[in-house]
Amino acid sequence: MLDSLKIYLGLTDTSQDSLLNLLISMAQDSIKSYCLIDEVPTPDLDNAVIKLAAVYFQKRDANGVSYQMQGARAQNMIDGIPKDIQDMLASFRKVRSI
Repeated sequence: MLDSLKIYLGLTDTSQDSLLNLLISMAQDSIKSYCLIDEVPTPDLDNAVIKLAAVYFQKRDANGVSYQMQGARAQNMIDGIPKDIQDMLASFRKVRSI
């Protein structure tokens, strides 16, 4: 998954591999928490993990942001997960029982 994330981010060296592995782990944890699952099913959600880890990489200095505008692009994040990634996770999300 590290190699795929590096391709997605356009990185070619190994200088940030430790950080990227941490962000992959954080993305997997966020997805498990959001979907209320114990394991992230692979390869079904590999792309969601990569996209979320990339978001974390790009936004690592903007903690706590729920809405961000970059030029003409706006990104709405709920539970720290952008809407397009939430859509990818929708069929894997379990309903929380009370």
